[in-house]
Amino acid sequence: MNILIIMLILLHLGSAGRTQLLINATPLLNSYQKKVNSALIWIIPFVWSMVTRSMIKPPKTAVITKSKRNTRSGKNSDNWEGLTGYGGGSSVAD
Repeated sequence: MNILIIMLILLHLGSAGRTQLLINATPLLNSYQKKVNSALIWIIPFVWSMVTRSMIKPPKTAVITKSKRNTRSGKNSDNWEGLTGYGGGSSVAD
């Protein structure tokens, strides 16, 4: 029984330590949020570490090429007529 408690404490210290490093390094949280999350990972074992790790992820960015840019009509977004309704060289004043 004592070995189980020691193993759980060591596991919590490792998990909370890694999460603490993640919290300190992230630019996504302000200083107040970092302090609150730091306190919670040590007070609430395991649970808050998992919650924090799932919330702190870098934003997913992707390059959208011209061939992937489509409007709702399925046409390329560079289609002037599809975007404005004025195609074929006509002007707004007509």
